[in-house]
Amino acid sequence: MYYKVSHNYNLEKKKLNYVSYIITAYNKRKYLQDVFQALATEGGSHKREYIVVDDGSYDNTLIILKKFASKLPGKLIILKRGNLGASYSTNEAVMSASGYWIRLLDGDDNVTYKSTSKMLYLAHRYKVNFVYGLISENKSNINSMPFNHFKQSREEGLKKFIKNCPANSSSILVSKKRYIMSGGCNENFISPDQVLFLRLFSAGAAVFLNQVVAILPSNQSKDRLSSQIKKKQI
Repeated sequence: MYYKVSHNYNLEKKKLNYVSYIITAYNKRKYLQDVFQALATEGGSHKREYIVVDDGSYDNTLIILKKFASKLPGKLIILKRGNLGASYSTNEAVMSASGYWIRLLDGDDNVTYKSTSKMLYLAHRYKVNFVYGLISENKSNINSMPFNHFKQSREEGLKKFIKNCPANSSSILVSKKRYIMSGGCNENFISPDQVLFLRLFSAGAAVFLNQVVAILPSNQSKDRLSSQIKKKQI
């Protein structure tokens, strides 16, 4: 887990519509053009920043990141260092985030149109600080899905997680405060840390959006985060 003596949760009223996108990238050059194109055209009126952690890539990932900086509707922040693992990278980026909200995104997953603004709307409507949706490899008809959603109590969320872990980290919108107070990603494991859902549910209610909010690459391969071995030993 990630612990720090003091925290800045960004709880000011002016930041209630400010989303920090946290993107971890380890040798993701072949995916990043699509990832950033999706971010550039996502839509929505919320304020945003993009924090990308280049986790020791050796495939010139940094070149692609800089290429798309001017096309994004928000500031791009790049954190580059040696390979310490995606869970560590996610926690590091969250701690430096300026937004009230955190949108997690693997470096090869594409956000869907207005997905963040939909989750943000539900968070405000139901007064919760955790919203999640669906992920899919199927791009067809995702924008025609009905806007179905429902609030889950802590108990309902935990029950659903235990029965069938509902999603990976690319489907999450969560407040910075809830992320930190829930313990963040377990740095002994790689990301997506699916147990993160369990910790987030343990902290209270959430809203489930029954729509696809992120598209996985169709060619699942060994360079997916779920196939990577974390190099740092703790």
